[in-house]
Amino acid sequence: MADTRACKVCGETKPESQFPWRKDNKKFRNECCSCWNKLTSCRRYGITLEEYDALLHSQGCRCAICKVHVDDIEHETFTRLVVDHDHRTGKVRGLLCSRCNVALGHFDDSTLKLSAAIDYLRQF
Repeated sequence: MADTRACKVCGETKPESQFPWRKDNKKFRNECCSCWNKLTSCRRYGITLEEYDALLHSQGCRCAICKVHVDDIEHETFTRLVVDHDHRTGKVRGLLCSRCNVALGHFDDSTLKLSAAIDYLRQF
């Protein structure tokens, strides 16, 4: 049986494989991957874990665009909801799965480009 450990943030006991590796001292982090990702996003965008969780629950624990549930995301290639923000103002807009967040980035957050993509798809 694999070694397990408890996350210091969520308190859940999980396999060590669900904890990120600290390169600086060659140990596992005390936070599970899910909590570590949340903490990293919160620090980057200046919000608290409580604000992140409030945003998460206001969205029904789903991506604000595709509506995939956070529990289903963890089984996909892209493993979390990320903080989406306006690149000009820095204002937090919501939480997106990584796929939707990357898609918006590829369209440069442009409603014109997104509309053109929708029009293109409707042709077929």
